[in-house]
Amino acid sequence: MWDDVTGFEGVQWGFPVVSEPASVTTTPFDLGGIGTGQISVDIESVATGAVTFLTEINTSADGVNWNGWQVFTVSSYTCRYFKFKFTFSSGDVSSATINIHKIYPTFDIDDRVEEKTVTITDANGGFDVIYDTPFSGVPERDKGTLELFDADAGKWLQGKSFNETETGFRVKAINIETAALDTGNIRYKARSYVLT
Repeated sequence: MWDDVTGFEGVQWGFPVVSEPASVTTTPFDLGGIGTGQISVDIESVATGAVTFLTEINTSADGVNWNGWQVFTVSSYTCRYFKFKFTFSSGDVSSATINIHKIYPTFDIDDRVEEKTVTITDANGGFDVIYDTPFSGVPERDKGTLELFDADAGKWLQGKSFNETETGFRVKAINIETAALDTGNIRYKARSYVLT
């Protein structure tokens, strides 16, 4: 028997494994936009007896036209929607069982990096950085996805970022020797994912 202890997508299901393959298909996962990255899936299960287990994946850009079921491998996919089909079969249904406790799909979207040097000419106002292409996730200084570096020779500057969004941020520079706002060159490196 299948036994979903915790509920998959909030729905409990159970049915016997018969001599013909028994399968369940997940509802589609929606990334909110098309992305490219590695899909993996972890399954917590306990099987007894001779049970064969097949995992398949189907991907789509629009949720209407699907690319067709294929044997799942941990690799790079480009899609907005994806769903899994798990198929089980056994030659001895009297002794073979499988219990599925949890299924964890992960889509690790490839990051895009933007790196530039900007010149701050207004010490008090700073400089408004506008990304060439907006990110789908906000690069943030406290998460390490937005880094600021002194790009001046002979002047000691420390960059500070403000109002971080998907489209950009404001940067100000502090002179390390005087502890005052200053003008100068700051290099930034922003890293996050992009969905189209």
